[in-house]
Amino acid sequence: MTGATTTGSLSVSLRRCNNNNRSRFGEIDEEDHFGTNYHFPTRCASMGYTYRRGSEEMGSHLPQEIITDILSRLPAKSVGRCKCVSNVWLKFLSDPFFLKLHLKRAKENSEHKVAIASFNGFFLCLGSVDRILEGTPEGNQTLVLRHPLIETQFEVTWMLGSHDGLLLVRQGPLMSLWNPTTGEYVRVPCENIHSGSCDYRFPLYGFGYDEATDDYKVVSLATINESYSEVCIYSLRNNSWRTIRENVPFCSFDGLKMPRFYGILVNGALHWRLRSFSGSNNFESIFSFDLRNEMFREIPLPKVNEGWFEIGHLESRLCVSWHRGTVVDVWALENVWTKLFGTTDLRVELPRYRMKPLHGTKDGKVLLHIDWKLLYMVDTRHKTVKKHGISDPSVFLPPLKIGGIDDAYPLFTSFGTETYIASLVSLNAGNVSG
Repeated sequence: MTGATTTGSLSVSLRRCNNNNRSRFGEIDEEDHFGTNYHFPTRCASMGYTYRRGSEEMGSHLPQEIITDILSRLPAKSVGRCKCVSNVWLKFLSDPFFLKLHLKRAKENSEHKVAIASFNGFFLCLGSVDRILEGTPEGNQTLVLRHPLIETQFEVTWMLGSHDGLLLVRQGPLMSLWNPTTGEYVRVPCENIHSGSCDYRFPLYGFGYDEATDDYKVVSLATINESYSEVCIYSLRNNSWRTIRENVPFCSFDGLKMPRFYGILVNGALHWRLRSFSGSNNFESIFSFDLRNEMFREIPLPKVNEGWFEIGHLESRLCVSWHRGTVVDVWALENVWTKLFGTTDLRVELPRYRMKPLHGTKDGKVLLHIDWKLLYMVDTRHKTVKKHGISDPSVFLPPLKIGGIDDAYPLFTSFGTETYIASLVSLNAGNVSG
């Protein structure tokens, strides 16, 4: 391997490993640069057993615990580049135990990114959410992503959920689970999964992880009639759908049966804004669906007398943005509902049609997605607002050649957003976009 030192040290710097493998994993990000004191062995052992190259044991110069600990703390892109070193490294870095450990460390680091999907079929990735909220230049860095459904680019692209670095993406009749960091994806069959009586053209989706079965699940809630819905679950492990409940006594709102109203994942449960039927009553509420026991329960709303609401999440808390005329208040649930801030509390007026909290920090900063096309940073402690530079992402999109014809991207006027962490979670599909 190029970059190996003398037999006495038998190590290679990560920086050199990165440079040798740019062509496969792209240019090195600033966050991937490490000092020269970080060196990694050319030989490594996986957890619980030993690899060999020829007659030489792999990992004889550093304990495998140290190797594993160091590599598990690196950014996902850096680890991905190191898979190119050899088949031994590839097998080691693809070990399920290592992938789970790396994911655990990535969550602890909490370095979230922002994915942007336009309603015209394109995908962008912004840098760290924390850098965006800090207002640093790194927060304005933008990367164009080639998502797995780009073949039908003139269809609307919807993001229907995010967890463990995976995004659930739908475009027209197609749906995929996609890891934007590794490019790996798997197509999710989504046609004719409900009974014929369901209005399956406009199901509500949700995506999450079931720790009990170590399985990623997609949940589809489709309206049977004006009073009931049917629930189906897709298992990534089994690559199949099953119907778990029919005649659930609630459904999506009239006029709001659109994919963008997907389930919000908080503490292992998906949450939707639904219309419930209880006897002669017809009321709006939040219903959660536990991915482990596959049971529904109603979540009481904040005690607000009028208006309408949308749901989201901030870190591990369920939140709602409550719209009352020209006023919007954001509430978070942690045992009880607590008002975080309202538009009347801020020194700068915000657009007030639709407000979706994307991410929050412990020091009171919140990233908002407003009116489907604007990003704002709100400092709830100092009552200040700052607009993010991306209001027309089309300026970042180069022409794309399709079918031998150079087509400019259509006008990028509105977009959907979701946050995700850079992870190495594998879909075991063998499909890679990009």
